[in-house]
Amino acid sequence: QGMVGSYLREQNYSLKESNLKKIAACKTKRDVMVDELARRFSSPGDKEKGIKWIKPAGGFFMSLEVPFEITDKLLKECVEEYGVIFCPMSYFYLDEKLGTRQMRLAFSQISVEKIIDGVGRLSEFIKRSATAAY
Repeated sequence: QGMVGSYLREQNYSLKESNLKKIAACKTKRDVMVDELARRFSSPGDKEKGIKWIKPAGGFFMSLEVPFEITDKLLKECVEEYGVIFCPMSYFYLDEKLGTRQMRLAFSQISVEKIIDGVGRLSEFIKRSATAAY
């Protein structure tokens, strides 16, 4: 408590100033992820097929909706064949029927370069999985 109290006193009792660089970095990474998703899924019909996202106002993650059910098998396939890991949103619901077509994508602790590369590989996985589902 003493250390935290001293730190807060040094920051004029505000954590906002001391976190401005971290906040800016997270916003940049979020914007890169959103821009890459828009670039990868901008062909006609992608949104109509069920590929959707909302730019989060803050945080460390975003949710991406896809036109197929995400299973543990598909998650494993994405990691092993595409080198990309995501968290199925169904893991966050008590009702196992909810979130089955959503993935949680992290951006806060990943470099901009890895976000660009990862979204590219993830888009290949999504497009292949969406085609296989139809």
